[in-house]
Amino acid sequence: INKTDILYMIKYLFVSIVIAPLIEYIIHRGLHIIKNKTHKNHHIEVYQDTNKIEYVPLIIALVCYNIKWNLVCFGFLQYWLIHTLIHFYPTFLPKVIVDNHNRHHNNHWKSFAVSNPYIDVLFGTNI
Repeated sequence: INKTDILYMIKYLFVSIVIAPLIEYIIHRGLHIIKNKTHKNHHIEVYQDTNKIEYVPLIIALVCYNIKWNLVCFGFLQYWLIHTLIHFYPTFLPKVIVDNHNRHHNNHWKSFAVSNPYIDVLFGTNI
């Protein structure tokens, strides 16, 4: 491993832990503010236990990959994977992440962070 590889890994780690969760939080909270119908349907599906895998983040990731926005692609893939695991395979993730998101489904104006609950603590939206 050379210096460039290490810097590359540090950059992706920073995006994974800081940047992607922050953007994810802003987008998620924004979807609630604008009362996005697709997102509202997701909440209804969860409540009715008819939840489906969402494809929009995968499409965005694919577009980002094709235009060489690799870090953005990585962020959307991270979100998609964690969100999918929360709803379909919750035992694969730390309980704190799953519990935070489940609390969001019980109180739609709190706990917007999906992949890293510390963002909710930072913004005072944690339950």
